[in-house]
Amino acid sequence: MTISIIVPVFNSESSIKKCLESIKNQTYKKIEVIVINDGSTDKSNEVIQNTITGDVRFKLINQPNSGVSAARNAGLDKVTGEFITFVDSDDYISNNYLEGLLKDHLKYSNVDMVCQGLIKVFDNNKTILKKEKNKIYSSNDFPGLFKDAEITLKGNPVAKLYK
Repeated sequence: MTISIIVPVFNSESSIKKCLESIKNQTYKKIEVIVINDGSTDKSNEVIQNTITGDVRFKLINQPNSGVSAARNAGLDKVTGEFITFVDSDDYISNNYLEGLLKDHLKYSNVDMVCQGLIKVFDNNKTILKKEKNKIYSSNDFPGLFKDAEITLKGNPVAKLYK
C-alpha cells in the first residue's frame, strides 16, 4: 500500500531540507511525495531540487502563489496512493511516523482516518503542545468529529492519515 505525502511549500528555504530528509528517512518506504512549490521567492525551489534529486518517489510541482489550500489541492490532484497525509514545509517527522499511522489504520476494518499524536516545538525549542495518543475514526464518526476538542481539526490537516 502506497502512502501519498503532500508537502506545500512557500518561502521555506530554511526548513524544507530538514522536512524532506525526514520524509526520505521513513522506515515505511512505499511512498510518493508530492512537493508543491507555491510561488516561493526565496531559494526554496533550489533546496527542494537538491534534496529530492535521484529519488523517484518525489515529484515537484511549481505553481504561481495561490495559498496553502490551493497547493494542497494541487497535490491531491496528483496522488495515486491508497492513503494520504500532509506534512508542512516547516515540520519534520520521526522515522517511524508513517509506519505508526498505517499500523493504526490497518488495525481495524472500517478506519477512514487516523489522527497522530504530535509534539509542537518552536524555534526556541520550547514544547508547547504534546499529544502522543493516536485516535482512529471511521466515516460513521464524521458527523460528531468536529466537536472532538482533543483532535482540533480546525483547518489543520497535518498529523493525520486519510483513506
